[in-house]
Formats: sequence, C-alpha cells, structure tokens
Amino acid sequence: MEPSLDKRRFDRAAATSFVAKLLEQAEQRGHPTRDWIIDHVCFRTETWSEYQSLVQAISNPTHDLYGTVLSHAEVNGRPITTVRLSEPLHVGGKWIEAIEIPAPKENQFYKSGYEHIEVLVTHDVTESSVTLDDGKIKFHHLPLSATIAIENHVILSQWLARTNILLVLKPWMPLLSGSIPLEIELPGSDLDILLGARDLDVAAQEISQKLSQHQISEQISWKESQTRHGRCLTASIMANEITVELFLSAVNPLDQNSHRHLLSEYCLLVQHGEPLRARIKSLKAEGFTTEEAFAKALDLKGDPYDLLRHAEVSV
Repeated sequence: MEPSLDKRRFDRAAATSFVAKLLEQAEQRGHPTRDWIIDHVCFRTETWSEYQSLVQAISNPTHDLYGTVLSHAEVNGRPITTVRLSEPLHVGGKWIEAIEIPAPKENQFYKSGYEHIEVLVTHDVTESSVTLDDGKIKFHHLPLSATIAIENHVILSQWLARTNILLVLKPWMPLLSGSIPLEIELPGSDLDILLGARDLDVAAQEISQKLSQHQISEQISWKESQTRHGRCLTASIMANEITVELFLSAVNPLDQNSHRHLLSEYCLLVQHGEPLRARIKSLKAEGFTTEEAFAKALDLKGDPYDLLRHAEVSV
C-alpha cells in the first residue's frame, strides 16, 4: 500500500511529494499537466508561533528549503511570507521557484501543512482552481515573484494603485509584461501592458477616451507596426519617470509573443538562478535585447525570438 502523504512536514521531500501527488491526481481528473508551469507551493500554518518559527527556519542556510525572502506582504489583515528557494524544487521535470507561507487568519482555522500549488496558464481557463483529494491547484497569469517585483517597485506600484489602470483597461484583458516583472530591468526600462481586441482602431479610440476620462493620460498617440502576429498598435504613457508601453493586438494577450517570452525567460531564470539573472542584465547593458541576451548566455541555437515562445527551452 502506498504510504500516506505527510503534508505537515516542512521540508523538501514533503513539498516534492505533495506536488507530485497533486499532479498525479490532476491527470486522473483529466487535466493534462505536461506543459504546466508551477511557480510556487503554499504551506498553511495553524498558529502565529508556527508561522514565525517557519519563517525563521527557512531563513537559515542549513534548512533544505532555505531561500531569499521576496515579500512579507500584508494580505487581508495577516502577513504572508514568500521565499525564493536557493535551490528550486524539481518535480517531474518542472522547476518550482518559491514557497508561500501565510500566517493564520484571525478567527479562522486551517490545518498545518501544504495546501495548494499555483500554475501559470497560457490560455483562458474556465475555472480559477481545482480541488483534489490532497490539496488544491490554483491558476493565474503571472508568477508570484513577478507580481511581488511590481509591488516592490515603489514608483510603479504607487502609480498602478493611484490610477487603477488595470481595472480601466479590463475590457481589453490587460497583462503586465517586460523586464521589470522578471527583475532583469536596467535604468530606463519600461513596463509593458499587453492588450487584445478584435477591432484595433475602435479599441484604440476607446482606450484613449478611457485614459483621458480617468485622468491617466490626456492624449496618447498610437503607432502602427507589424509583428509576427500581424498588425499591432502601440502607445506610450508616463508613470512618473517610468514609461509604460501599451501593446494592442488582435491576439489574446496570453498568446502574444511578449507573454510567451516572459514565461520562457521565467522558467530559465528559475532553473539557472541568480547567476543567469546577473548575466542577462550585463548583456543587456552591452546592448543586447532581452531575447538575444538569453540566447547568448545559454548558447541557444536558432532564432531566439522563436525559441523563447516555448516555456520548455532545451539548454
């Protein structure tokens, strides 16, 4: 008989077993997991003292889940700590970057142990989560570390909160992209917002009106270009001294090259760690584009723009 899964153990073996079990159960439920990108695992705590103890333990280099704290965010009245593992979990060919440890909510009880994993989706999904026998799988569009990177960027986070631009642009499925979410930006790097619409000209006019009505940008100028997906309209607005680029395409933002490249680059950064992040920034400072920098740093053969459309890049 297969041994029961001990989700209460806070160590690498238990985390790996938990993820493997959820992937197995997802497959049994008819969810193909081969191309899934798992960005983090969540470990729930029962008490405040347990939360504090685990956060302290994972900050010790001798712990096998040791890593760098990315965030001690306050969410719904209680802190959540996210740690980027110095050695990512490796389960079924997937590299998992982070552990999330929420403190318990006041007047609510959660059993201690691994509770869920989060998967990056590359297409629209009808469900935001799936509950399985041993835990839950949640789906989202950006890695948790990318969301944290934007939240930690003081200028951008304040501007995003003040303008509420993502809500304003909601009809066009806004998706953040670019170097800043991956922490490979240089001084002067901008933030990209990918948008999708069937009729680009009508959408551009409506977006301009919305931005003006909400006092985000009085007047923007759209420029037309051709991409591998076809016609695209772009416009720039300012977030204080940071440039925000709007990319409007007839293609769903989840399938635009910029988002596909972000996912592939994210997977490579998780697999190869901080030395690769530092190398990419160095190459970009020399004048290479982000895609060219990844190709050069990892000696990728072929067109980097085509290679980086796929999350599973052979290196």
